[in-house]
Amino acid sequence: MGGGLLIITLIFYNVSIGCNLVDHAKELAKQRGCKAVTLDSGLPRTGAHGFYEHYGFEKSCYGFELMI
Repeated sequence: MGGGLLIITLIFYNVSIGCNLVDHAKELAKQRGCKAVTLDSGLPRTGAHGFYEHYGFEKSCYGFELMI
């Protein structure tokens, strides 16, 4: 089951709003029978990576793209 989009901007990474948004997304996913929450984050976004890792997300794959 897929389908949602959540964007947390840089100003929210170090305040509870970012955690509250992810908490809410996680709760909605549970209610819909999802087994996991996954996300994509660009390589240069190290601040975002730190936020997600601190929250408990684990790196699970590499993403690739081919510009044409």
